[in-house]
Amino acid sequence: MDRVSQLEKENTRLQEIVESMDKSARLLVHRDIELRRANSKLQTLDTQKSEFISIAAHQIRTPLSALRWSQQMLIDGDLGELNVQQRDILIQAQQSVLRLVNLVNNLLEVEHLELKTEQKPTILLDLNILVKEAYADFLNSAVEKGVTLNLQLAQTPALILADAVAVKDVLINVIDNAIKYTLKGGSVTVKVAVAESVIVSITDTGIGIPQSYWDKLFKRFSRAENAKKVNADGSGLGLYIVLKIMESFGGAVTVVSTEGVGSTFTLQFKHQTES
Repeated sequence: MDRVSQLEKENTRLQEIVESMDKSARLLVHRDIELRRANSKLQTLDTQKSEFISIAAHQIRTPLSALRWSQQMLIDGDLGELNVQQRDILIQAQQSVLRLVNLVNNLLEVEHLELKTEQKPTILLDLNILVKEAYADFLNSAVEKGVTLNLQLAQTPALILADAVAVKDVLINVIDNAIKYTLKGGSVTVKVAVAESVIVSITDTGIGIPQSYWDKLFKRFSRAENAKKVNADGSGLGLYIVLKIMESFGGAVTVVSTEGVGSTFTLQFKHQTES
């Protein structure tokens, strides 16, 4: 009789365990369904947000472009001569419009990269040529700021497989930042090297990046405090765009920096050989 009672107790305990596990399983399934629904809703909201930004940016860009060219006609005197004060005010207004145009273009570029709405074709490129073109684009602005711009190309073809326009955007973003955040009398050196990878390094003697900011450097709308003091008008999207473009064709971007001393941004591309 004791044995039967013991078995009945064990059976009751097992039934309670099974019921408890069954209840837990139902709760987990219910929670999983809720999480799936929430995740689906978040994805829908994120897509709607991206579509809204894209549509809004397109709608804003057209009137901004019209305003920019209207201002330029006035500045050039096409609609009559202006006095010095009027011309200065128009130039300042045009600079504000240009900043807005650049912000809109950056927003559109970010949305394209994140949604992958554009599948850009890749071709065999000699990075020496693209770097030389980017270097030439910035010579005048470097001279105007009093910054020495140096160029060291690779001795052999620096062949990569990528989209030329996208790579040029990357080079322009990084070189522009280097000059922008280097004070008068400083220098920026752009160097191309070919080994197992094709490496482009952009080294400046600028303000540098605080160590506390390193983990935020490539995030959207993020700017270091010392950068804001030098240039208050930045959007905080440039390096995010650089990262996304480099990742899109298997490249990488890294940075080494010391605040008050300077920075080196390194762009690493897969090395291709001529077939």
